[in-house]
Amino acid sequence: MIDNTNPSRADRTKYIEAAKNAQYSIVGYYFRSKVEDCLERNETRVVRVPEVGILSTAKKLELPSMDEGFENLRYARLTESGFVAEEWNNDV
Repeated sequence: MIDNTNPSRADRTKYIEAAKNAQYSIVGYYFRSKVEDCLERNETRVVRVPEVGILSTAKKLELPSMDEGFENLRYARLTESGFVAEEWNNDV
């Protein structure tokens, strides 16, 4: 499992290639978030991410696509009780 933002296709490529070479299944989760919501959640953290980090990552964001090598893509969204994973579609 890769636990990082990897907002761009280029960021993800090295992980996808390595996983394919090792014959792993490639599953991606896209966590839908609005920048305003991220900044608001960040304010509640004990250790905060610098605001510039959130904003610069948001600018780099490219939606993942199956043609990157994923075998499965899922949307994840935050609910009051945690995260919910949903089927992938191209409507964000």
